[in-house]
Amino acid sequence: MTSQGTISVATSLAPGLSNDIQSAAVKSWKTLGFSVISVNAASEAGQIKRDYPEVTVVTATRTAEKIAGKPLPLICDLLRAAHDHNPSASVIGLINSDIVLRQLPSVGPALLREASDNVVMLPRVDVQTLEACQRFKTTGSEKYSIGYDGVFLPANLIPSIPESFFVSACRFGIISCL
Repeated sequence: MTSQGTISVATSLAPGLSNDIQSAAVKSWKTLGFSVISVNAASEAGQIKRDYPEVTVVTATRTAEKIAGKPLPLICDLLRAAHDHNPSASVIGLINSDIVLRQLPSVGPALLREASDNVVMLPRVDVQTLEACQRFKTTGSEKYSIGYDGVFLPANLIPSIPESFFVSACRFGIISCL
């Protein structure tokens, strides 16, 4: 990405969710210079590889399907997979598959700079269409959805992330931009 380092992001692309939305999201991350992986259950991996050839698909060795009713990967496994995919990355990100990052020149460098020694959490702004996302301008009066749909943290923290059964509550099919 820059001489300061790179960002490796993990998501879990969802089969059946709009390919247009997820493709726009992935494109926005790659355009910012991020390396991108999707962590998916074995039952989903083949379709994701066919639908998103530009993304490295990692097959999850475990999911929370028994608890969540769908094969969601564990957050600790997503973070570790992003780290393993790009061990030289200085920042690791976890982002929901429907989040389009705005293409402002400052976004990538700011995330790299700030998340090199901090945790950066990104709220979402819901929009109705991809076109509305591309036209979105911050006014300062935005209402953010509950929760965070992206988190970026220093890569050196990943080896100390404890095992947990936390999962990402993504895959809703809402078009969002940050």
